[in-house]
Amino acid sequence: MALTMTRTRTQTALTKLAELVANLNGELEVVVRLTRESPQHQDALNRRRLRLEGDRDALYLTLKQFDPELDPTAIGVSDLWFREYGRRGSKPAVLRYLKKVGHEGLHPRE
Repeated sequence: MALTMTRTRTQTALTKLAELVANLNGELEVVVRLTRESPQHQDALNRRRLRLEGDRDALYLTLKQFDPELDPTAIGVSDLWFREYGRRGSKPAVLRYLKKVGHEGLHPRE
């Protein structure tokens, strides 16, 4: 029974890690697009991109610790991360996201 429980926990952890990577990939896509479309926000977006890439790389390492045969770069993209801002692509949602990214530069995460 313990083996089944361990397997289940491991699979749950891998699933959650993959979801986190997919959300980061989705946000990275948006950041790259907004960097091209919003030059006035380029500095803040570049800082955000670097942070996201660092977080994604850390998740890649964590996934590899669970399963060395796993290729984390094959994980796709998710839009679920954007829900807190509103409908993806809508102007108000994009403005809310840009505002958050801009404020991050004022209060960097330690």
